[in-house]
Amino acid sequence: MTVKSNELLSTELRIFALIRLGISDNDQISKVLDYSINTIYTYKTRARNRSDLDNDAFFHAVMNIQSF
Repeated sequence: MTVKSNELLSTELRIFALIRLGISDNDQISKVLDYSINTIYTYKTRARNRSDLDNDAFFHAVMNIQSF
């Protein structure tokens, strides 16, 4: 997924950007984004379920995403 320079990040990308920055606690993410903890959990679960990777490999892959 790519984001053009004039576009805003989707909720899913915001969540994984925060995880990439080291904020992995659902409670902290929910406070930063002003969403419920259940919403954060749902977005993370849906993204993991779309992936062919297991949970540990998925979050390892997220942490290895290179920024531009």
